Parts: sequence; C-alpha cells; structure tokens
Amino acid sequence: MKQIETLVGSFVLIAYTIVFQFIYECFMSIKFIHTGDLHIGQRLKKNTRVHEHRNMLVWLHKQIEETQTELLLISGDVFDTSSPAPESMRIFNSFLADLESLSSLRTVIITAGNHDSARRLDSLKPVLKRLGIHIVGAFQNDNPQWDDWLIPVHNSKGDVQAAVAAVPFVHEYRLGITRGTRATYAQEIKNGFKNLYARFAQMAQDKYPGVPHIAMGHLTAMNEAEVIGNAPQNVHVAVENGMDGDIFGSSYDYVALGHIHKNYRVRGMANAYYCGSPLPCSIAEAEDSMSRGVWFLDLAQSKKPTLLEMPVQRQFLRWRGTIEEITQKVSTYSWTEEQEPPFVWICVETESPRYDLWEVCTDLVMSRNVGHRLILIDVDNVVEGLEPQKDYTVDVTTTPHEIFKELLAHKGIAITSQLRGLFDLVLSQVQEDKEEV
Repeated sequence: MKQIETLVGSFVLIAYTIVFQFIYECFMSIKFIHTGDLHIGQRLKKNTRVHEHRNMLVWLHKQIEETQTELLLISGDVFDTSSPAPESMRIFNSFLADLESLSSLRTVIITAGNHDSARRLDSLKPVLKRLGIHIVGAFQNDNPQWDDWLIPVHNSKGDVQAAVAAVPFVHEYRLGITRGTRATYAQEIKNGFKNLYARFAQMAQDKYPGVPHIAMGHLTAMNEAEVIGNAPQNVHVAVENGMDGDIFGSSYDYVALGHIHKNYRVRGMANAYYCGSPLPCSIAEAEDSMSRGVWFLDLAQSKKPTLLEMPVQRQFLRWRGTIEEITQKVSTYSWTEEQEPPFVWICVETESPRYDLWEVCTDLVMSRNVGHRLILIDVDNVVEGLEPQKDYTVDVTTTPHEIFKELLAHKGIAITSQLRGLFDLVLSQVQEDKEEV
C-alpha cells in the first residue's frame, strides 16, 4: 500500500512539475536579441564604411530569422553622428522596413545614445510605431513622469509577454541633479539613476506582474575587473570610474546596456550586460581580440546571454618596420574575396626624420591592382634615437578627462582638485549646450 502511495505521489509530483514548467515557459519565455552601438555612418579618416554597415544589418536580419527572435533591443548610438548622412538613414530605414517580413518578430525597441540626435529619432515615432517599432529619443517627452518609456511586449494572442523599461541616454540635468562638490555630484548622479530604475521596476511590477521585466540604458558601468579597455567611457563626466550594476537593483530579469564597445557582464547584483559594438570603431578596438556580435537570450532557458558572433568583414592592420619591410608587406598581403579591403596603419622606422612618408606609402598602396588595394588610414614616422612625437589626435577611444590630464602633463602643470572641478563644470556645460542644439 505504501508503495502505491509513494508511486502515486511521484506521479503527482511529476505532473505538477510538468504543469509548472508549462506555465513558466508560457509566461516567462521570450526570445530576444540585444545589440547597440551600431554607429552607422562612421568613417575612418574620411573612408566610408557603408558596405560594412549595410552587411552588418543584413547579418542581423538573418540572425533574427534563424533564432526566431520575438523582441529586438537596440541600446543607443544607432548612428555615429547626430546628423547622419542620407545614405546612413536609408540603410537603417531599409533594415527596419525589411523586419516586417519576419513572422517571429513582434516588437522592436530603439533608444537614443549620446551620439544620436534624440529629436531626429523621435521624428520617426508616428510611422514606425504602427509597425511595432518603438523609439525612445527623449529629447522631448510629453509625459514628465516618463510613463511612455515602459513598453509592453505582446505575443501573437495579444497577451503581454514582457515589459521593457526603455531608458535612453539621459543627461544628469534631466534627472534634476544640480552641481555640488565633485564627490556629492557623482553620488547624486548614481542615486538619480538608481531611483530612476527603481521607479520603472515598481511600475513594471504594478502594471505587468508575472512576466519578464527588462531594462535598457546608455551609460557607463564597469565590469568585474574594473577595466574596460579602449572603449568610450565616462558619458557622465563627474563619475570618473563608472557605475555599478547595483544602480539597476535586482528586480529586472535582464538589463540591456549600450555605450561601451566591449561585451561583458556588469559588476554587481543586476543581470546587466553590454552588447558591445558589432563592428570595431578604431584600430585599438580591433586589436583587443574580443569576439563581436550580438547577444541572444531565451529567458525560458537561461538569463545568461549567448553571443551570436559576426564574421569579420574587414581587417584592421598595424604595420611597423623599415620602408623595405613595409614595401614587402604591402605588395604581398592578401585577404579573402568576402572581406572588404583592409584598413592599414603604417609606422615607418627611419634613421632621420622624413616628411614624404605619406606620399611614399600612398604610392605603394596604389601600385597594387585595383580591387586588391589596401586602404591607408595613417602613416607615422619613428626616428631611431628620438622619442616618438606625442599624438594628441582625438578619437572615439579617448575621453575628455584623459585628454585634459595629458595636456596638463605636457605643459608641466600639476592636477589639482580645483582644476579638475572647473574642467568638469565646463565639460558639463558643453554637453548641455550640445543636447539643446
């Protein structure tokens, strides 16, 4: 008798497990892709990357189709500049239009980054919303409480499948933070974001309980090693070392972040990840040996994303040697037909300064057959016995604070808290003026 009771109990337990798993998968299952920092329209020394950006979006379309993705999240910096060229707009708009052919894709959510024009993105809202594409630019917001940033995702039956707190790049003054001392100002920024994400978490729980809650953001948060390498940093200038994942709390099933061009998990309690840029935006990013692509998640299976790795479209090469060695590399280097012609940075070693190296290297590159030519990005000269000249060229990997420190060091000026504070105030005002343009 006891054996029968035990057997019946086991069957009941199995039945409950199956039912629970079925309910969980029905209500907690959603497949989505997290990407961002597309930087469509970016150029390197005036060299277009239009083919790379178009191919990147074609590849992304294919990933959505093959994984049967239901939700696409793009966490800011869609374009490289606030005034993208017509061709860049055409590429992205064509990509959005083609998404309609994907039967699995229910919703697309796009937030503005610090490189984007929030006003320009917001202007697309009325048309794209009818296609299930939501854009949050936040240049202007009709609702001061930001309720329109909490976006429900519906399944094919019309039921709410998930809720997304679509937070774009937010300048600190939009959080109502006033400048104080450096220490208090940085802490107020952190508290401001913490309160913001806590408010959305509570709204999601009140309005859409029992479904996955996802947040988005475009800011600087550190990884466990506190080293993010050659990547844009300090988008909120008073917070020198970035923020922790603790600002997001523990309520969200996933936090989809943009701004840093590396993919990693943010330190702290939150399940927060940066997707990184699908394409390297500089030679330093290309040399970091990190695999690039987009994150894919199926929350019914795991809260840890899987990287869908994008094939390398173009090689970034840095060559150093004598002019004879450089000549040999330029004349013999080859690449696959599927790839774009490589971008090349050349450093020529000489016994005395030479001022004709750009022309010499250009002639070397042009001597190859058309269609098999390298694309020369930069030429530098290292003279034996001389200290290399310091390069103060600003690119996307250099932060304003790093430039300021290097300038003071070059001038022999000691860095004081007063100088640092004045620089922060000036930089904040510049960013505010840019935001209002």
